[in-house]
Amino acid sequence: MIVRGMQMDTNYWKELETKLLDERAALEADFKSLMPGVSVSSPIQLKRWLQQRFPHDGIESTNAKTIEDLYLKYPEEEALQKIMAYRKNSKYLKTYVVGLWARKDYKDIIHCEFKLHGTETGRLSSSNPNMQNIPRSPLIKSLFVARKGYTLLQLDYSQLELRVLAHISGDETLIQCYKDGRDLHSEMQEKIFKKDYDPHNKDQRMAAKIVNFGIPYGRGPASVAQQLKVDMPTAKRYLADWHAGAPKVKNYIAKCHNMALADPQVVWYTVFGRARHYFITSENLYHTQNQSVNFPITSTANDITIHALVEIGKWLKEQNLDAYLVNTVHDSIILEVRPADAQRVAEKCQEIMAAIPPTYLVGTEVPFRADAEIGECWGKLAEADWAEIEDMEEEDEG
Repeated sequence: MIVRGMQMDTNYWKELETKLLDERAALEADFKSLMPGVSVSSPIQLKRWLQQRFPHDGIESTNAKTIEDLYLKYPEEEALQKIMAYRKNSKYLKTYVVGLWARKDYKDIIHCEFKLHGTETGRLSSSNPNMQNIPRSPLIKSLFVARKGYTLLQLDYSQLELRVLAHISGDETLIQCYKDGRDLHSEMQEKIFKKDYDPHNKDQRMAAKIVNFGIPYGRGPASVAQQLKVDMPTAKRYLADWHAGAPKVKNYIAKCHNMALADPQVVWYTVFGRARHYFITSENLYHTQNQSVNFPITSTANDITIHALVEIGKWLKEQNLDAYLVNTVHDSIILEVRPADAQRVAEKCQEIMAAIPPTYLVGTEVPFRADAEIGECWGKLAEADWAEIEDMEEEDEG
């Protein structure tokens, strides 16, 4: 992946630079009327303005969390909206416009670094640039395209960490949901909202997804309340109803907490042999408890993906295919393939990825699967519809 790298679309890069610079100029013009005499890029000036504008909030910093907390508290405050937009714009310009241009080679290829031992969980890390931290926004992902004559193929494990959680906790409700092929988000949406459940309510579904994906990270009511913009009693009820629908997950969480806080500490070993020790203080107690819940799940999911990467790499080499692994982002694997080979490669990769978990999670009842997306641009991938792709190829040939 490091050697192959990913192709950068320099024409789109220039369009993006112009767009972001125009956006920056417009925001700076807005600040002149909203915050006259204040430079948003000056922490001292910005802090002084915030303290005067919000005198009862005890503002001592201008970091991202402070601004985000203020925005959540005062969502109608236009200046806060513009400050957040300005910082996002600055991040995009510095990291993904200036930064990526400086990293490309003479063929406009980006070669990042991957580190096998860069995280405590064992998850791969990336740097120079960090290709695992590219924003989900198509605005940035569209900087990366397939080389001429190739297409990008992305294989993404479906809810990998939640499936690992189902296996580790042994919760029958979660296991059965996956065995039946039902949608866990809809299941939990119904359990959380009860009589108010509306299968067509997008806000309800988003709330259920946030709670679902937060459980493996030990997310508590304060975090849920902040992200969903609900009060604490509502957030507590959401979590209580979620755990009522999956009672063995609550037992798993308690077990992790007890193991981490025991004296002497009890170490959790994953099926891949990874272990993590915690140095606990009064300041990091809550964080340590969250990490104790998350480590067995994230580490196991990570090693499943790494083993899939290895097996896919072996298969590509054995078949002597003109196809290459170019990136991996947590539970996703991205390849560059010839369009004529795309379906064959995708189906074999899905087969390999589905077979890895039961090989190591001995006796698991949880089925695992990977979804396939395809396209010439990373920011515009679409679900692979092989029949439609064949029809398009035939039209092109005609």
